[in-house]
Amino acid sequence: MNILIRLDLEGVTGVVNYAQVEPGSPEYAYGQRMAVNDVNAAIAGCFAGGATRVVVYDMHWLGRNIPLDEFNPAGELICGKPVLSQEFLEQFDALILVGFHGKAGSGTLLAHSYESDTLDIRINGRSVGEIGVEAAIAGELSVPLILVTGDSAGCAEARELMPDVRTVVVKTSLSTQGALCLPTQKTRELIETGAAEAVRNVHQIEPFSMGPMELLEVDLDAPIVINREKLNCTTQARLNGQTLRINTGTIYEAWRTYQDLRMVTDDNSIEP
Repeated sequence: MNILIRLDLEGVTGVVNYAQVEPGSPEYAYGQRMAVNDVNAAIAGCFAGGATRVVVYDMHWLGRNIPLDEFNPAGELICGKPVLSQEFLEQFDALILVGFHGKAGSGTLLAHSYESDTLDIRINGRSVGEIGVEAAIAGELSVPLILVTGDSAGCAEARELMPDVRTVVVKTSLSTQGALCLPTQKTRELIETGAAEAVRNVHQIEPFSMGPMELLEVDLDAPIVINREKLNCTTQARLNGQTLRINTGTIYEAWRTYQDLRMVTDDNSIEP
């Protein structure tokens, strides 16, 4: 059984401030240690539950957050944020999200939706954050989301979308930059147990569906981040005021179109 883990950092154990997850910050090494704590536990749990292969996609910032010499050697790590093809994603039997958080506008701990200038994301009119986008893309490819680990707000968001999904709360959101945090030893145990149970019961979870793709909408605080030259060359997207609207055949294709239209720099790297 092949498991794909997508790793973010804002929702990992003990992280309560962006300074702890921004490369170059004096506190960044702390965020890295916490991410290693959580993802290594998830990998161990997956194999305990019967997985035969576990691949981790580091999707935070530029995808260079996990020191390979501290990574669980049983797993495989995708670094540098390459674009993953549909064919690559379809080889997995299930998806796990580690270190996730609430969506933009929720007012919860470190809440955002991929980038700080993204105000809202809607798929077929339904507002979603990173959890919803990742679950929808995977579900469209018949890959179920079986576990989410993160703060209490992110886990609640996941259960609202998918009532049957397993969640592991590693910290309770108290404000935008404050949380009641569990110690690493406790969260390692919780995540490993949760991952093992999720993999053992993988067939109990149906792939998440938002129905046939109709429209992806992204509200932007600064629409200047959209490449106007590329936008003028496509018939699939329109920018109306602050809202980019994309109409393509699939959610995967729509999200790829959005990534392609967005001007990305080392300081502004969209999480795929």
